[in-house]
Amino acid sequence: MIYKLEDIDWENDTIKIIQSNTSNPLEFPMEAMIGNALYSYIIHERPKSEQPFVFLKNKQDDSVIGRSAVSTAVNEIMDATNIRMNPNDRKGTHIFRHKLASSMLEGSIPAPVISAILVGS
Repeated sequence: MIYKLEDIDWENDTIKIIQSNTSNPLEFPMEAMIGNALYSYIIHERPKSEQPFVFLKNKQDDSVIGRSAVSTAVNEIMDATNIRMNPNDRKGTHIFRHKLASSMLEGSIPAPVISAILVGS
């Protein structure tokens, strides 16, 4: 799942993605806090580039940040801060998937809808 700048709909506060496993398109609401953080990153932090992707490696190399880079960064942060260090704790980016599923269940989203969304995450 690699996000392009065109996938962000600022007027309707949504983000569009294509599920990596199923190639199904999804559209999610974008909370103001997320929109503000994305806007700040794109305007102030993102390397100046002609690349259509939101997240780029660095100013010297404007190639796309892939899934493995995100996973590596999350794991390094969790290790450095001693977060979720017990043997049975969910680790890495999987905790975000688990949080998404839990939040949707709490929001009374039907299980088949949750399952369909998680298939590609």
